[in-house]
Order: sequence, then C-alpha cells, then structure tokens
Amino acid sequence: MSDLVITDFKDGVFVITLNHPKANALSLEMVKLLQVAFTEAAQQGMARVVLLRGAGDDFRAGYL
Repeated sequence: MSDLVITDFKDGVFVITLNHPKANALSLEMVKLLQVAFTEAAQQGMARVVLLRGAGDDFRAGYL
C-alpha cells in the first residue's frame, strides 16, 4: 500500500487507517488507495468486519 492508507488484518477485523493526521481529508490519491484497500478487504475471506478510521485527532470528509 502506501503511507497514506494503512491496512491491517487481525482476528477477523480488516482495519483501514487514513494516515494523514493533519486532517485525514480525502485527496484523489487517498480515494484511489481506499479503492485498493477495500478490494483487498473483499478478497480477505476471513474478514468479518471492515473498520475505517483516521490517524490522529481529526477526520474530515472534505477534499484536500
């Protein structure tokens, strides 16, 4: 992946972390990386849940 979107899988939980702590706002690059991460999660046969979270204190849906 990339440093902007980090994935981890443990105990049936597929975690996708937006790693742009200043705002975690979506950029075109981050959206493309999220598509890859969700595809990876879908291919993970043992995943029971996908958790999307942002690193740091802020999470904004706006475009950066």
